Amino acid sequence: MAPPPRHRQLHSSRGHWRTILPIAGFSFTFYMIWSLYSSRGLRESAIKDLPVQTVVEDTTDPQTRAALSASTRLCFPEANADYYGEEALQSQVVESMDACCAACVALPACNVYVYCHSAAGCGDQLTGTCWLKHARTLDLARPAGSRSEALGWSSGAVATAVDRAAALLAAKQAQETEAARLAALRANASLPLVFLDVAIKGTPQGRIEAVLFPDVSPRSAENFRQLCTGEKGTVPEGREGAGMAYHFKGASFYRIIDAFIDQSGINTESVFGGQFRDDAGGLALHHTRKGLLSMANMGPNTNTAHFSIMMGPAPHLDGSYTIFGQVVAGLEVVDAINALSKGQPENTAGPDAGAVIVDAGELRHGTIVPNLEA
Repeated sequence: MAPPPRHRQLHSSRGHWRTILPIAGFSFTFYMIWSLYSSRGLRESAIKDLPVQTVVEDTTDPQTRAALSASTRLCFPEANADYYGEEALQSQVVESMDACCAACVALPACNVYVYCHSAAGCGDQLTGTCWLKHARTLDLARPAGSRSEALGWSSGAVATAVDRAAALLAAKQAQETEAARLAALRANASLPLVFLDVAIKGTPQGRIEAVLFPDVSPRSAENFRQLCTGEKGTVPEGREGAGMAYHFKGASFYRIIDAFIDQSGINTESVFGGQFRDDAGGLALHHTRKGLLSMANMGPNTNTAHFSIMMGPAPHLDGSYTIFGQVVAGLEVVDAINALSKGQPENTAGPDAGAVIVDAGELRHGTIVPNLEA
């Protein structure tokens, strides 16, 4: 599950209380930086629209040159976001998001700030509460955190423009590399290609396409393929789910956790009858990417007709759940499903959120014959 917001913690991840830095100790620096932001216009707006490859020498404007210098720390805000940070350095009530930004810039250890912009407050936190935090690993392109209009929080990262530009460029290159990888997987004629058509509360969202890995996870992949096609027919009497179709059509996404999983399935046995054992090859794969298909079960060798679509890396699942496929198209549909969890209790939505597989099938059978006895 995605970690809870940490702006209420005044201790490190090891549980030792940190000394709260005296406000007076940096009040003068805070005032100077806040004044600089207000009078010289060196807010994030000065650089946010610049191309990611812009360098200091590309401009003669002194304010922009200052904003782009290798040493000037600037704020990069995001509305309706609650960024994570392992260490909460300080909290105070300030009058604006800019003031919260300036306080973080003034504190060398601070690289993340979180500001309560909601007029109703944020839980037990007052409107204007500003948390200054330190994230040990900070992705400047997309900092880790929760995102929802219901949060009442806005956040920002603090870094130099050069570091931010480098992060954006690296993220763009990574996206291009991943898009090429998915395109190659989709074009691999040896792999089965299946689809799930999804609606939310009756409104069509589009199609999710996924390739399966019968060479690595033969049982999990073949079970999923047949549950997409419905070719197995109806569950016989005396079996779990008797009278139901071996088909994902009509299945709800019944467990949706923000930034973690979209989980679905039907309450039947597997297409092989009963439960089936884990695929050793799939267990050896790692939950490192968004869009991976992973079996959902009740423990070792208890696989039936339930699965999860991963929203990102989840190393704690490695070795316990079989990976058997990869979403190669329709990730925007995966995102739309996951968005239903935002702002919900524990950032989790259930079947009442209304995400349903309205149809499922096979686009390509593939040429690999799965060895079900492997």
